[in-house]
Amino acid sequence: MKTFLKFLALLAVLTLLIAGIWLLFALFLSWIMTPLIYLIALFILATG
Repeated sequence: MKTFLKFLALLAVLTLLIAGIWLLFALFLSWIMTPLIYLIALFILATG
């Protein structure tokens, strides 16, 4: 039973770690993508 609880705790920690990494990745991606989208829109407006 104790090993099972230890396994569950490890699983929870791993899940939190992965979720945190994904969250950081998503924030980083949106931080990069937002200016890019603006630049593309400006380019389309300027040339169109």
